[in-house]
Amino acid sequence: MSFTITTSLGKINCNLLSDFAPVTTKHITKCINNKLFDDTSFYRSDFVIQMGLWGTTKTNSEPNLPINESQTQGAKSNKRGTMAIAHHDKPDNGNNEMFINLDANTHLDQAYGGYCCFAEIALNDTSSWETINNIASTIKKQEGKIVQVQSVRMNSNPNPTPPP
Repeated sequence: MSFTITTSLGKINCNLLSDFAPVTTKHITKCINNKLFDDTSFYRSDFVIQMGLWGTTKTNSEPNLPINESQTQGAKSNKRGTMAIAHHDKPDNGNNEMFINLDANTHLDQAYGGYCCFAEIALNDTSSWETINNIASTIKKQEGKIVQVQSVRMNSNPNPTPPP
């Protein structure tokens, strides 16, 4: 399964990693289907770009995740192109903040209990990566600037990215 993030700078196609993080992908799918991420923003850019409800008046009706699947057998590493749940210093309180790894950030596999990767952007999806890079540079160049997330939708096509 996959979903698309539509931003003011373009679209990002994301493939869910249901086999590696079933609880987290179910949670994110519910949030997407409830249109929770519509009219939010990407607001952070350093070694990741981060989006979620921060800076909005929205609240999530879904409870915090009951488990941090970053430590389960076969969990995906925080490599370039993976998307992970952000959390505070407590590892099992992730909910609605997420980030895309711009680089290999394997230190996040263990830091603060680990950050669970629940989706990934194909490295050969040049259109999505152009959008990701534009978001990162826009936020970095204009400190404090956000990039509007217009919508996040599940796709009927299981894998919208082009073949290699």
